[in-house]
Amino acid sequence: MQKAIIYARVSTTRQADDGVSIDAQIEQCEHKAAELGAAVVQIFRDDGITGTSAIKRHAFQRAINYCAYNDVDFFIVWSTSRFARNKIDAASYKQLLKESGTRLVYASMSINSDTDEGWFTESLLEIMDEHYSRQVSRDTKRSMMKNADEGFFNGGRIPLGYKVLMVDKRKKLVPDPTESGLVQQIFKRFANGESAISICRDLNNAGITFRGVEFQAPSLTRILKNEKYIGVTIFNRTTKRKLNPETDWIVKETHEPIIDKHIFEKVQSRFSPRLTQAGSPSSTFFFTGLLRCGNCHSSLVIETATGRNRIYSYYNCNRFRKGYSCKSRRIAADKFDKYLLEMVVDKLLTQDMVKAFLTEMYNIHAEKNSERKERIEFVKNELNDVKRKRDTLINAIENGSDEVSSIMKRISNYDERERALLIEQEKISAEPVFVEPSGIEIDSAVKALRDIITNIKNVRKIRILLQSFIESIEVFDDEIVINYLPERIVNAKAVHSKNEWHADMSLLRTKIMKIELPAQFWRKAA
Repeated sequence: MQKAIIYARVSTTRQADDGVSIDAQIEQCEHKAAELGAAVVQIFRDDGITGTSAIKRHAFQRAINYCAYNDVDFFIVWSTSRFARNKIDAASYKQLLKESGTRLVYASMSINSDTDEGWFTESLLEIMDEHYSRQVSRDTKRSMMKNADEGFFNGGRIPLGYKVLMVDKRKKLVPDPTESGLVQQIFKRFANGESAISICRDLNNAGITFRGVEFQAPSLTRILKNEKYIGVTIFNRTTKRKLNPETDWIVKETHEPIIDKHIFEKVQSRFSPRLTQAGSPSSTFFFTGLLRCGNCHSSLVIETATGRNRIYSYYNCNRFRKGYSCKSRRIAADKFDKYLLEMVVDKLLTQDMVKAFLTEMYNIHAEKNSERKERIEFVKNELNDVKRKRDTLINAIENGSDEVSSIMKRISNYDERERALLIEQEKISAEPVFVEPSGIEIDSAVKALRDIITNIKNVRKIRILLQSFIESIEVFDDEIVINYLPERIVNAKAVHSKNEWHADMSLLRTKIMKIELPAQFWRKAA
């Protein structure tokens, strides 16, 4: 008897209820298989998945692969729209089936694509399917834009600190009193200078979870960057993962905020990229973009004054310059740059300093390395077990077992399990393994970095290098506080380790170094 497989799909739950449900599709496809005199050996189904992209339909991909390796005569599907809503996808996957010796059959219609009339009819239906899909996409986007414009929630993951309130069958975000206090605490701590990783550690140690899951730095960062916490919804920001022009964005104050805008802006200021230049690109001073006023946390920017024979440059509080309540700093920029650069090189970029935080990093990773080995061993054992069980089933078929259909289904399940394990194995293998460096390596890295900073003549390059490991520098009346990320010192763009012993970004807490600020920098220019 000839063999057939069935593929069924619905895009939404509503389509499953109101249209041709998956069960109804399968039933009609089984009737079609009976008409063809074929035995159904496997059924594949995609629930709630659009037909626009075949790549995202995992059951569809498994069905195509199954035909390639199992000598299947018929691929039975309810209609052309269930097979694909994209003419290019339809053509390419039909070609794959043809190469596998499998004939595509539609249960809802009789089309023989081998004839000119059948080929024309099938092509016309595929074009109509794609047109319908595009129309639905446009209508859906238009409806969602209108919904956002009117202040309603378009779905997706509900932000921590909020819950959904139904208003005339539409959703609105409202603060959740059981979570909003936690969100406010997270924003306040980060705005006050704590790192994401240290906040995560404290919350996890206290048994506080992110809706049942431990906090991690990436998820915490997404919370801190989410503008929904100031009551704003931004729609149409991206199209197919590409950023749209801001003029196309829909920005609305749609719901009650949890976070004050001032705190939110202060938090966002900490997310400026470290490996790109902060401050004015045309600045000729080393620490432009890094300096902050110790009193108000505003940036220290360059201002100039004209003397008799030259122009003087000073770092001054930007908030004071704009007329707000702070005091004038006026620090001579050229002398201050020279002094601070010497302090960074002499006190921060030392072998003892680097060795200390690398030892801390090694201790953090020692437990992770051990746990990683256990996971590798577990996946390896699982793969061996799956292979053994699958080989046993294959031997049963080769020995003439009568339960071929049941065995093939079990083999398919083992194939899926193997693919999942291989993906997990690849992910574990890609995880960085921290190897404790030798004293010679540390000395070499520190020496290289010191030489670059002290000998390079390009001010912009030095500034970018400093920004790669210094988060900010707060300037108070009598001291300077340098906030730096220690692991980035040996992971700076200008220094490369042959053994790649440097660590992942932001695994250590942001560290602080305090330096005395000489009184000479507070003297005003003549």
